[in-house]
Order: sequence, then structure tokens, then C-alpha cells
Amino acid sequence: MKIAGSSNKNKTMKPKPLLITGGSLLFVMAAITIIALCMKPSAAKRTADGLASFEAAQRDYSAAQYKPAESEARRAVKLFGQLAREVPKRKDFRVQLGHSQCLLGDVLSATDRPDEAEQVLGEALQVFQKAAVNYPNDPFMRQEQAWTLVKFGSLMESDRRLDEAEQRFRSAAEVYAALKQQFPKKSWYVHEEGYATWMLAGILQRAGRQDEAETEFRRAIKLHEQGIQDFPNQLDFEARLSAIRGNLADLLRTEGKPAEVEAISK
Repeated sequence: MKIAGSSNKNKTMKPKPLLITGGSLLFVMAAITIIALCMKPSAAKRTADGLASFEAAQRDYSAAQYKPAESEARRAVKLFGQLAREVPKRKDFRVQLGHSQCLLGDVLSATDRPDEAEQVLGEALQVFQKAAVNYPNDPFMRQEQAWTLVKFGSLMESDRRLDEAEQRFRSAAEVYAALKQQFPKKSWYVHEEGYATWMLAGILQRAGRQDEAETEFRRAIKLHEQGIQDFPNQLDFEARLSAIRGNLADLLRTEGKPAEVEAISK
């Protein structure tokens, strides 16, 4: 029996190609963008999550709970890395990224993974160096650059790479010295230049460069004496000065200079 409107032959229906006109293409792209934005957490939400992870990592690191500290620090790095790329004009995202990377570097160093720690600290240093260039009138970026250099120097020292440690501490001291000259009323810059110089002196002493070490110990002492004079309410200068004098006295004793030991002890 033949049904009206039908054919005895089977026909294969070929789908027609989907043609998207210019206007339709723009509409589709806009729709995809909207869907993607809806699926992605807001910047405010990711900022809050990043800060929460950073704080949790700090607590865990302080408690020597390194596994959860690493997990939270990596999450903070990921979130602030996304935000810094998406909104490059936001300085706070860059700062939090650099701080998160430094914290992750501390965790990796504490778990005896110096190569990984070096890589992460190198990335943090790049963040702050670039920010210092992009925001030359913001001293905080240079301050954090110097702080990261000190961290890097300590890592190199612990890995017995004394030449590289020396470079990092020298660079940090130079940045702090420039900041001190620009902002003479900021005690922190005197404080940290003195610390970086003290660490540099120790590196030189370990490397067997006694005369250079003595010069840097004396420079560190002078910086701390300046700090005591200019900022008498900052008690850290007094406590650290005593330790530096002790280091210099030990060096002078090994050099056979008892009169100079007596002179700095007065």
C-alpha cells in the first residue's frame, strides 16, 4: 500500500551546514563570554578566598604544619596570580601574589626543597622588581623588593652558595640605603639596611674574606648606632647592636687584635 506523499525509495537526509552570519557570530561570542563570566567566581570572592588561604598558610607554617601550609600557599598564589593577570593595574593583587610566593618559598625551604624554593622566590622577586619599575613613586614596592632579596640571600646561604648570597644581601642593602636617603624619617629603612649589612658581613666571614667582613660589621654597627640616635624609642636597634659587636669581637680575636676587641666592648 502506497501512502500519499511518501516515496518507495528511502532518502538520506543530509544536514545542511550551519551558517553563522556576522551579527549571529557576535551574538554567540557575547553569549559565551557571559556564560564564562557567570561560571567564574567574582574578583571579590577570589580575593577573599586568596586572603583566607594566605592567612591559613601563615598559621600552618608557624605551627610547622607544612603540608597544609603548602596547599593553602599554592592556592593563594594561584588566585592572586589570576587576579594580577586580569587586573594588572591593581597593585594590591601584585603585592599579595608576591607575598604568597614568598610564603610558599619559606614552606618549601623548611621541607628541604631548595630548588623549588629558589624558583618560587625568583618569581616573587620578579613581581616586586616589575612593580617597582611600574610604580616608581611607591616606596613600598622597592621595600618589598629588598625584603625578597634578603629572603633570597638567606636561602642561598643555607644552600652554601655564598657568592650568590653576597649578591642578594648587597643588593638589598643598596635598595634600603636609597630608601633611607629618600625617607630619612622612616626608621624601618635604617633598621633593614643595618640587618642586610650584618648578614652580608657574616657571609664574607664564612667565605674567609676577613678584612671585608670586618668592614661590613663596622658599617652595620654604625647604622645601628645611627638608628639609636635618630630613633631612641626603637629598642630593636639596641638589642641587635649588642649581637653585631659580639660578632665583630669574635672576628677580631681570630685576627689577633685584642686592643680592638677591647675598644668595641667599651
